[in-house]
Formats: sequence, C-alpha cells, structure tokens
Amino acid sequence: MIKQGILLAPSRIYSRRSMRLSLPLLALLAYSLGIVASLLQGDVHVTRDDGFYYFKIAQNIAGGAGSTFDGLHPTNGYHPLWLLCLVPLFWLTHAPDTALRLGILLEGLLQAVGVGVLYRTARLTCGPFAASFAALLWVWFSYPEALSGIEFSLHALAVLTVAYVYLRWFVHEPPDRPWPYLGLGLLLSLTFLARIDTLLLAVLFWLWLFRQEQRRGFARGSLARLAALALPVAITVLAYAGINIWLFGHPLPVSSLIKRDWSEQLLRSDPQYQAHGWLIAKAHASFWLVHEYREYYAVLLGSVGIGALFLAGERARDGSAWRDWHQRTLRPWGLFVVYSLLQLLSYLIIYHGDLSLRPWYYVIQRWLAALLLADVMEALVNVRRQARQSRQAAAWRRGALGAALALAWCLVPLKTLVNVKRQRELSSPARELMYDAARWIRANLPPDAILGSWNAGTISYLSGRRVVNLDGLVNSWDYYQTGQYDLCRYCRQNGITYLVDTFIDRHALSVIPVYPRYAGCAAPLERVWSCGRAPIYARMEVYRIR
Repeated sequence: MIKQGILLAPSRIYSRRSMRLSLPLLALLAYSLGIVASLLQGDVHVTRDDGFYYFKIAQNIAGGAGSTFDGLHPTNGYHPLWLLCLVPLFWLTHAPDTALRLGILLEGLLQAVGVGVLYRTARLTCGPFAASFAALLWVWFSYPEALSGIEFSLHALAVLTVAYVYLRWFVHEPPDRPWPYLGLGLLLSLTFLARIDTLLLAVLFWLWLFRQEQRRGFARGSLARLAALALPVAITVLAYAGINIWLFGHPLPVSSLIKRDWSEQLLRSDPQYQAHGWLIAKAHASFWLVHEYREYYAVLLGSVGIGALFLAGERARDGSAWRDWHQRTLRPWGLFVVYSLLQLLSYLIIYHGDLSLRPWYYVIQRWLAALLLADVMEALVNVRRQARQSRQAAAWRRGALGAALALAWCLVPLKTLVNVKRQRELSSPARELMYDAARWIRANLPPDAILGSWNAGTISYLSGRRVVNLDGLVNSWDYYQTGQYDLCRYCRQNGITYLVDTFIDRHALSVIPVYPRYAGCAAPLERVWSCGRAPIYARMEVYRIR
C-alpha cells in the first residue's frame, strides 16, 4: 500500500527520495561513458557486420533513396526504431566515419541511461552497495552488444524502463486510474518497435495484469485499465504490419523468415538430428554453445537458473525462510521470469544452432541475473550488519566478510576493464579482414563497380561502393522468394561485376552452403585480391565476374 509518500512492501520500505540523482548513480554513469570513450579513443572496431547494415540503410534513407541497403532493392530486414534513431546522424554529417562514431556515442549514451535505470530498479530492493553491484554486472554482461551497432542498447533501455515502471508502480498495488496503464502501453509499444519479438512481453503483461484484475474482482474500471494497456500496443503492431505490407508486400521483416529457413536447413544436416531426432539435436547444439561461449552463462542463470529457483520457491513450505525470500524477492519478478523462459524456449524451437543463442537477443535474462546476484550481495551485507550490531561474531570474521564483499564488488569492474583493454589491443581477426577488404576496394575498384557479398555490411559502408547483399537479410522479398536460388542469373540482372567475402576454394563461407547457387558461373571467376592475414583455412578474397 501507499501511505504518506512511502511505498510499503513485504519486509521492504522504498522511499521516494530514491528517485533523485545520487553520487553512486553519477559514478556509474561516468563509468559506463568512460568505457565508450576509451573504445572510441582507441579507434576500436566495435561495430558488427550486422550493425553496418543499419548504418548503410540509414545513410540511404537520409540521402533520399528510401529503405534500401544497396540502392537497388527495397528491404525491411531490420527493427525500425533503432534505424530511425540513426537517420538524423546522416543529416548532421555526410562523412561515414564521423556518422559511425556518432552512432557509437549514441549507443553509449543509451547504455549509460540503461545502467541508471537498472541501478534505480535494484534500489527498490537493495541498498546502494548491492544496487551498484547489479549495475556493474549489467555493464560487464552487456557492453559488447550495446556498442555493436545493432539495436541492443535501445532494446535494452526500453525493456529496463518497462521493468522499472512495473516494479515501481504496478507490482504491489496497481493504480486505479487507466492513465498509468496507457503510459505502460506506450512504453511497450516503443519496446516492440525497438525489437519486434518483444510483442511476447506485451502479451504477457496484458495477461498478467488481467489476472491481477481477476484477483481484485472485476470492477467498473477494470475494462478501461486493460484497454488502456492494450490499445497503444495493438495500434502500433497493426500500423507496423500495414506499412510493411504497403511498402514491401509482407507484414514481417524478410530477415526473420530467412533465419527460419537457414535453421531448417541446419537442422536437417545436423548429425545429431539424423541419428537421434529433434530433441537431442536441439539439446546438443544448445549445450555446445553454452559450453563454448561464456557470455551465455548470464543468460542461462537469468532464465533456467532463476526459473528453477522460482519454481522451488512456489513449492516451498509456508513460513519457511525459503518461502519468505521467494515472496519478497522472486515473486515480484514473476512476469519477467516467465518471459525469460518463454523467450529462450521459443528461440530454441524456432531457430537452430547459434542462430538460437545470438547474445544480442537476450536482455531480460541478463537483467534477472544481475538483480539475483545483487540480492545475494544484499543478504551478505545484512548478515555482516547484524553481526556487527549484535557483536556475537568475532571481529576478524566480520572483517573477513567485509573484505570478501568489497573484493567481489571490485572484481566486476576490474574484469570489465581488463576485457576493454584486451579489446583495444586485440581486435577480432574476422572484423579486421573485412576492414582490409573495404580499404582495398575503395582504393582499387572503380566507383561505379557493383559488388555482391554474403556478409555485406562492413564492406558496403566502408568501401563507398554499391554492394548487394546475397544472404538476403537486407535484400528484397523477391530475392528471398526467387533470386537467391540462381545467383549467376541474379548477378547478370543486377550488373554485379565482383564477389567479395571469405572463401575456401571459391566456396563462400555463409551460414548455409551457397556454392551450388553460383556453381554454374564459378569457373570464370577471376581472383583479383586475397588478404594475406587470413587464416590458412579461409581467406578474404575479391573475384571479378568475367
């Protein structure tokens, strides 16, 4: 309940003073922006190839060419809100390098604001020490994706803001008037535009709040509140689908169906699937990815781990300490625990292999992992505080616990800064090869050359040449339906005179094998450049189509 400006919840008291700026919050904002400044000052290549897709399409929109990657074909293979944020950068400058740095700075600002929102969310249940620990964990978990040029930083800020608003004003005593629900619906609409698969989160919100209205007993205002939440989301979704049908002939982005097709082909060719069936193939692929890439540990903790804790708490005995902790901490996160599990499960079912566990898909899992570890930190802080007040524990034990807490707190930013330092010193070899190829193309190929590439983002944006995307993610629906299956004909029709990508014996390295689609014109290909820094098994190469 709310009484005299104080929000009361089980065993917790949250003051409205926590809404103000504080020294820890300002320090966290400076820390987050400092990481961005360090990477920019070191000229580190942080933007992914998919990030350059966004920059190139935004550049074309700002130049009046419309929603196109190559200037020849319309495309809707992107999430719209992040693209719209990038377009004004190209009104400010026509220099690609300057626009790129401005885009990275914009991502850094969004990341810093997200850090602040997460800190405020943690302060609803924790003291400043544990809340700042949660924010530092969030930076560690997310900064590589937040600065990669894709929609992650904007998507994360939208989800974190929705989570804060819900936990702050809806979880314990939902408002009686419909206007807060309308505001939450608008936030969910922006979240959908930031990443369209978060429509699942909006649906869960409506069902969750519908259940709350049931528990309260449907009253006169119940329908108005639920309609206020649903209306902005429904209008936004219908408008997005209608605009896509009008401009591109299909309500969904072409990239979503292409990834689905890739996954079906990868699954059919998976030896585990052929030998043991669908379930074993999915489990094996997921286990291998989590084992190989440590960035998935936070995703696993924030989905499967916290889901298991939540289920155990639901089944715990009333009056037990475990049940009390569940009611106080996990229960308010219940909606997001369900969403984290459903999102992970849906990706594992729809996509296959690393297409299902791309790290930039997952925001709420990292958020839950950070809050859970912060709550553990808060519990240890309370143990030390109680021991100091009761003076039952020996002084050296209290000191050892305090030192362990301080060390754990310090290790998180230290680990993050070590990663940043390593990133400044050692760039990704694959990313550097693409930069090398773009520089060679800019210096050696004629300005009117048209190139084809399966990984086209970096090369297109930095080379200054027209590059047609051949994997289809940012190409047209016509290419997805017909053009991709006969690349020799497609290259002739579109005037493509060069192919550039990573090759092994003229076989382009792509998610699925594509050599059969251009095998008929592979023999006349003339190699005009090969990158000597490439690994032995594959080289970045440019071929002239004779």
